[in-house]
Amino acid sequence: MADSRCYMIEKGYEEYKKAKHLSEEESKNDPENEPFKSKYKARDILLSLRDKMNTFLTDTNDLLTKILIAGLNLQLGVNHLETEELGVGEEYLTKILKDIEDHKLNKSSCNIYQEALNNLGILWSHRGEFGLDEAVKYLELAENLYNDFKHEVGGAPHSVEELFRPEGEDNDLIEHDRDVHFENTYTHTMFYLAQVYAGKGNRELSAKYCHQTLLRQLESNQYNPLEWAINAASLSQYYLSVDDYMMARHCLASSCYILQEADDSTIESTNDSIARRKADISRCWAKYGLSLLESSKEFSIINLIGHLDRTDLVNEKKNSSEADHNADKEPIAETETPENSDKNTARFKLELTDLEENMPAKFVKDFPSAREVFIAVQKWLNDAKEYYVIDSYCNDYVEIMRDHSKAYKLLACFETDQNRQCKMQKRRIDLLSKLLEALNAQHYLHVCRQLMYELAETYSSLLDIKVNIFQNEESSRTPHAIKKINLLVSQSIDHYMKYIHSIKGGRAQLPDKLDESDARPTLIAYFCVGNLYTKFICSDAEMKIQNIERRLACFKCIVDYCRKDPKGSEFIANELHICEEMVELLPRKIEQLKMDPSADITC
Repeated sequence: MADSRCYMIEKGYEEYKKAKHLSEEESKNDPENEPFKSKYKARDILLSLRDKMNTFLTDTNDLLTKILIAGLNLQLGVNHLETEELGVGEEYLTKILKDIEDHKLNKSSCNIYQEALNNLGILWSHRGEFGLDEAVKYLELAENLYNDFKHEVGGAPHSVEELFRPEGEDNDLIEHDRDVHFENTYTHTMFYLAQVYAGKGNRELSAKYCHQTLLRQLESNQYNPLEWAINAASLSQYYLSVDDYMMARHCLASSCYILQEADDSTIESTNDSIARRKADISRCWAKYGLSLLESSKEFSIINLIGHLDRTDLVNEKKNSSEADHNADKEPIAETETPENSDKNTARFKLELTDLEENMPAKFVKDFPSAREVFIAVQKWLNDAKEYYVIDSYCNDYVEIMRDHSKAYKLLACFETDQNRQCKMQKRRIDLLSKLLEALNAQHYLHVCRQLMYELAETYSSLLDIKVNIFQNEESSRTPHAIKKINLLVSQSIDHYMKYIHSIKGGRAQLPDKLDESDARPTLIAYFCVGNLYTKFICSDAEMKIQNIERRLACFKCIVDYCRKDPKGSEFIANELHICEEMVELLPRKIEQLKMDPSADITC
């Protein structure tokens, strides 16, 4: 037996255990003014052990001693990372890769190499965007190492800690512990890859590794119920983005199933954290229902118009093969098994029938079906509001209320009765108006702008319905109806103008250059106001002239802005062409009306 191994058995292991205890247990009680006191003590012990190991390294072929030194360097590297000495930590970790590169598939050294790669991946991921590519490089090497060991060696390598302790008698238990440790280390690799790809904006790969992480955590029974549940719910939002409703629903149902464990578990979590996660999962369910309604609406419109076949719809919307589960966009049949949604995506092995059957995973075709989804969405949003109250979580509360408004908007798309459509739009106006009134515009200016814009659009939608009823139902052409239409025109204009005035910030004119995020919505607001002036119903020639002049002013404002800031034309290329035509045409119409007030001129 090598001298280094004898030393570890007789004395070194006790020192190693002491260092581990200091680092993992006693460090939790370190004083605030010495947050790394125990970590530093552990480091001193590890350095002493490493120096002792070096005295045994007299033969370059002494592989066991090299591996023990690499194991201590791993502990030292992690120690420096934990004490925020990242540069030194990186040096230790990269030295490991150099020292045991030729032995990375050895059963005694593979796990050391694997953990060094994981820690380098984490280290680089914390260095901002420029470090993400390097992080991916190390983590992919860790992923490949795991696969190569499984394929070429088999079984599981020794864990790092096993190298430093005396051999046990229960070989079966040791083999089990090795396998658990190796698999858990690989699960961490999957988890870190999910985080890094999310940072790089690659949602597809991030979701892939997140899904694998969740599967592996379930299989090994190594997970925190709260964290697992919220990660599964978050993953559902990716599947929504690729129209995989079957898998999105499966993730959400799994999330609810696992969250039930948190209620009765002894994990360290407060009632508040459980309540928050429940609210977050309710919001994810609500997003699911809203997405299902929106996709159903789009599908119905495409079918109605007949301009695109179902395959074209998939290509138009996704431009990828990610939605192969329903590539012809045929609504999934009730009897179709969930696995048909995506044969390449493994499902979590949980009994979810009751949870999944409460919500459809196929497009809704009529108002009764849409209403069932709407009622579920409404309940989820109300559940979320119990936690996210306006006084403590204003931004979250606002988003929930806007989702509630969107639910009414989407439900109205399935309603054929125009009077009931009006009621749904009025409900949206009530929700948004009360919300806007409750907010301090000085503190929540951006949010208030969003609400002003949405209210303007909602008044305009209600106006369109009223105008349609007025034009198609002779019995509705009353003075009261005309007054109502004109009032809706004014209300929509008022809210667009409130938005525009907030952008002006007290100035008489728009700034010469708007922020890119403000440019298009502001110019479109002017465009919408210009068009709204054509909606007034009036017989007075002077009033008609005033409305055309105001319309002209809106279009001229857009044209003038785009001349000052040529980039503005990129944001509203189609609308700008119309504005330029109107700036030429409308002055002539004004002159015609002045010359002949009785002329029937469309403005």
